[in-house]
Amino acid sequence: MSRQLVQRGQTQTLVTYPVVRPGEDFVLDQPSAATAAVETEAADTAAAACTRDTASTVVNIGASEGDTSITLLAAIAQVRGRRLLLRATSGEQFMVRCALTQTSATLNLSSPIPMALPQYTAVRGVAISRALTALETAQDGPAKVQWTATISGQVLEWTEAFEVVRRVPRWELDEDELTRRFPEVLALRERNDLALDELRDAALEEELLPRLRARKIREADIVSTWPLVPAHVAACALFLMRGNSKRTKEDRDEARSDLEQKIDLALADVDGWYDSSQDEEADVDDARADFTSLGYSR
Repeated sequence: MSRQLVQRGQTQTLVTYPVVRPGEDFVLDQPSAATAAVETEAADTAAAACTRDTASTVVNIGASEGDTSITLLAAIAQVRGRRLLLRATSGEQFMVRCALTQTSATLNLSSPIPMALPQYTAVRGVAISRALTALETAQDGPAKVQWTATISGQVLEWTEAFEVVRRVPRWELDEDELTRRFPEVLALRERNDLALDELRDAALEEELLPRLRARKIREADIVSTWPLVPAHVAACALFLMRGNSKRTKEDRDEARSDLEQKIDLALADVDGWYDSSQDEEADVDDARADFTSLGYSR
């Protein structure tokens, strides 16, 4: 899993979702209890109850494949970006992402649903969250949170890493920009990765960030990620190609070379978007203007 960055001195909220492990009989459902224990360079906090998304209702009016809103039987609290579990009466289930923060009987989604949903499809909140304290984030350094959740009578435990840093960069490659630069992604993505979040995160963590670290560039030192958008797109293409048995070694080598070239192009002039000393803020607007001509080619 990717390492989440947390800004120093802030009371940021960590959010996690129970993971379905392939090959096990465990069925993802709403946790009935959850705790979290946090370890940081500044403080260690023993396991204690944390917040669970307890939203629970059903689909009131059947939805069609491709719909971006669903009518529910009862209003539920929704948080933009949070995920909800949908389970049809026939057994199919998948996660959707809320597009709006609201309390409503209309569920607005960030991406179209991949299949038709009949009336009475279950809608459940499964997110678990834990707000960090200013004491816990008072010092830079690696940290971790130990989650424990009871789901369908089973106790699950998993650990997630995060890092307390001075600066948390905002990665600017969104769904629209990725599909504009790399339209083939719509045919290559995983069926349930509707907003391409999983692809962008995986490509960032497994392809782009390791190459930046090899060049002695820490993610926390990046002021503007706009110059790295072409490289992030190339990282997505390479990540998809690695799992495609129809692509040859030559195809993968070409994609790998393209990613390296995009990174080298961005690093040709780091002034304005990368601050290795973190002594002062760079001009993000100038950085964006300097790199607007960077394109993506395959």
